[in-house]
Amino acid sequence: MTKKIFFAFIIFIYGSIVMMQKFQEIDHRLLSLEVFGKSNQISNARNGELIKGDIVKGGFYSKYPNLGQLAVRFNNNNHDSEDIVLFRIKEEKSQDWYFQAEYKTDQFLPHKLFPFGFPVIKDSKDKTYYFEIESLLGVNNKGISVDSGNPIFTAKGIFTKAELISDYRILFYYIVHKASNLLHYLPIFLFAFSPLMFYVLLYFTSIVKPILYLTAITLVTLSSAINPSGVDNNSVVIVLFMFALFSNKNNYESRISLFFSSIYLLLALIFLFVNLDYQANIFAIWCYVFMWITAIQLTREKYFGYLPTTTLGKFLSRD
Repeated sequence: MTKKIFFAFIIFIYGSIVMMQKFQEIDHRLLSLEVFGKSNQISNARNGELIKGDIVKGGFYSKYPNLGQLAVRFNNNNHDSEDIVLFRIKEEKSQDWYFQAEYKTDQFLPHKLFPFGFPVIKDSKDKTYYFEIESLLGVNNKGISVDSGNPIFTAKGIFTKAELISDYRILFYYIVHKASNLLHYLPIFLFAFSPLMFYVLLYFTSIVKPILYLTAITLVTLSSAINPSGVDNNSVVIVLFMFALFSNKNNYESRISLFFSSIYLLLALIFLFVNLDYQANIFAIWCYVFMWITAIQLTREKYFGYLPTTTLGKFLSRD
């Protein structure tokens, strides 16, 4: 039992590292409170790439004080973007723009939120703000477009460590609203700590049926086919880890992982046939991953005397 708890702690450390990496990728600031923008809060001048003179307009209600950053999700459409955009923001009742600055779009990443920072507005709570993003040099096939991913933009109220420490009321306000904020990132927590949950359920309980473990592994692989970010290293590690644990617990033979590899190869060929190259490539990657699992298991069986008790036939005959 001590070894199991120690291993669970190691998995927890790994999950924490993955969680921090994911937060870094989306430019999540620990000392910030966020308003998450919806697609109906922003309007585009046109569908697709922004052309010189096009203006993207948006607005939001600031629930928090210390507004200091607006991040908008963009897509560079798989090419280098050579545009320059003018960002500006103001309060609803103001005649003048509070802040405006130009940004080169070659630093915008596909499907990622790009942060537009500005001097912190201390009294931004319960006020409405408007912003605009104007294309200054955009041309076809070299422009940038607003991505429809959720959230389409975020508005951050930024706090400082000194501010939180100096006033317990501000600290309490921050903690309460931060907890509410973090609910939006539940998918990140579930992804990062899925190996830990998988391990605990597999080795510390007996209430979950084996088919549900396989379903969890399959969902991780299938979700990557609809995720714009595709398959990253952490996804591969998590699937390898979960399948290895499950396979070891049930003494699976190598032909079972070969069976999974064949399924993903078939899916890759089907999607390639219907010209969905992105999804075909994703399933080809998973085919390759399970081929590696098969090779490792075959080596274990042939050279290290491992005798699996669950054959492919037995696996497929289960209810």
